[in-house]
Amino acid sequence: MPVVVQPVLFPLDEALSARLQRLEPSCSVSPVTDQDWYVGYFNQRPIAAACVHGSVSSRQIRQLSLHPANRGRGVGRQLLEQIRVLEEAAGRHLVDVNLSQWDEEQP
Repeated sequence: MPVVVQPVLFPLDEALSARLQRLEPSCSVSPVTDQDWYVGYFNQRPIAAACVHGSVSSRQIRQLSLHPANRGRGVGRQLLEQIRVLEEAAGRHLVDVNLSQWDEEQP
């Protein structure tokens, strides 16, 4: 399941905002200083989102939300990996994320 991650641009489209509300936990995306939002898309539909905040040298994931139907498919891992690449490309340092905690085991 390839996920395409893009930064959120404001003002937020109403349709996108409504779809982000369906994620768990629910996302209330709003512009805040030192905070950026990223959305993960599959087939051009938003299925995941994450909030990154902090200074240039110490960015952290504040929230990670997924559509319930996409749990256990590696979406969270892909989202985090692509956010790391985008943050580094922008000259910001994302504090180390232990991706093993996001490994999703199938029952």
